[in-house]
Amino acid sequence: MIEKLTNLLLQTCGLIAVCADNVLAADFSILSSTMNKTFEEAGKIRQVELRMPYIKMSDADVAQPINDQLYIYTLGYYAPDNYVPGLTNEGDHIAFIRDLSHELVYQNERRLAIKVTSLFCRSTCLQYDEYFNFDLRNGHKIDLHEVLQPETSKMMERVVIAELRKRYRKQIDLLQDGIRKLKSGQYRGDRKLKYLQDSLRVNKDCLASIKAKLSPMEFFNQYALTSRFFDDRVEFTNRWCTSPDERYLDKVATTDFTFSYTSLRPWMTAYGRTILLNEGDATGTDWRGQILYGSMGKESVKMRADETNKSGLIHYSGNVDIYGDLHQSYFFMGAWIDNGQFKLISLPGSKRIAINLRQKGNTLSGEYIELDEDNQVTNNVQQIKLRIP
Repeated sequence: MIEKLTNLLLQTCGLIAVCADNVLAADFSILSSTMNKTFEEAGKIRQVELRMPYIKMSDADVAQPINDQLYIYTLGYYAPDNYVPGLTNEGDHIAFIRDLSHELVYQNERRLAIKVTSLFCRSTCLQYDEYFNFDLRNGHKIDLHEVLQPETSKMMERVVIAELRKRYRKQIDLLQDGIRKLKSGQYRGDRKLKYLQDSLRVNKDCLASIKAKLSPMEFFNQYALTSRFFDDRVEFTNRWCTSPDERYLDKVATTDFTFSYTSLRPWMTAYGRTILLNEGDATGTDWRGQILYGSMGKESVKMRADETNKSGLIHYSGNVDIYGDLHQSYFFMGAWIDNGQFKLISLPGSKRIAINLRQKGNTLSGEYIELDEDNQVTNNVQQIKLRIP
């Protein structure tokens, strides 16, 4: 009966999580922190209401990592400890956001998928549709790299590349045919020659840029924020290959790909089988991309580190919050794993720090070290302990 009522509620709300901030389950609800913005666009005054999702649960330890992930990726700072109806001007991102909304994509008793759509305007306005998948048992962010074994990427990559090449070649043929007909006076479309020529150039460049043999983390990271996990399948969307100013010329970009759990089952990890197939009770233990919580002496600490791999070099980027201050580092210089120990050195800035961590289960512990301008260790060396949700 409860399942039928939940399904009815989702249908009534059109799967939109802002549906009057409805309670979706006895212990779960999605609220909205809002902000009204007024700006000029194309000579007209436009008014919008930004809506940022905020998860409410009786277990704050589960809700906190979900909210922190949503906030750090969308707004550039960690979420408030408690729900605030009004969205503040905190951080640098909000000044450039001209639209913000959220949607409940999927929910069952174990996991949740939320879509956050933002319009980010600097010199060019770009719309981002980003998906976040969470383990409702502990708030762990569910990513492809943790539910699938690394070799899965090779099989998925072959499917993606074959389909993208097929679509780009078809689009190129259509554009070339359109250009020929336009020059001979037989064209019946409404596009001008320059548009067709520019689009042809972009699509040829995109076709040439498709490369195989990505590392597993490169492949999984490429689709990390467009993946959504459903009852029987995972879907993800390919993103534009060209510059923001020329996105409108790339008609193949937002291609959707679907892989059934039946086809992926042989490649699933123990955690993947638990969270996707409801088999076993494994939990996620990968710290990459997770919000890590802990302490350093009497001070609370939050940290997130994302792994990227380009040209065989591994980099980590993320955010560290120590003493209540957000230290944002786009790259931790010299990040590496040495004999099972994860080592980070921050970028030059107001405070240079090094963090050395060793993992045991869902816990990472080690040393927090402050450095001087010459990267020499100061007297401030403290023990740090973090947990993975």
